[in-house]
Amino acid sequence: MGLQSLGLLKNATSASATGGTAITLTPAGVNVSSGLYVADAAETDFTVRTNATFTNRNPKLNTDGSWSKGKRTMSMVTPITLADGSTVYPVFRCTLELHPKMSQAQVDNLRLLACQLLCDADVLSFINTGSLA
Repeated sequence: MGLQSLGLLKNATSASATGGTAITLTPAGVNVSSGLYVADAAETDFTVRTNATFTNRNPKLNTDGSWSKGKRTMSMVTPITLADGSTVYPVFRCTLELHPKMSQAQVDNLRLLACQLLCDADVLSFINTGSLA
């Protein structure tokens, strides 16, 4: 169906991944302002270590009494070594901007809708080729 008739589940209760091999990402000694850097320490070559970075900015009370949105970002990097010996760092980033007046149910709904965008078959053509059809 593609993006033009995208079907998602509103107020879903879960999203999950199956198959694959489990990895554990642990702190790797990289300082991140207001955040955390973790990597797959089981990979002995640090130049191709899968890693993730998480950052947080809390909402702030504005001078007019309104609240700014908080911002949380996550990035996942899976380095690869090319045939010429150079290393490239493909990255997937996601950003969540939350208003402090959102209920937990609203946050959960937004998160699970976003998860569906990453896994839904209707979105794969866009992810794989950039197709907007």
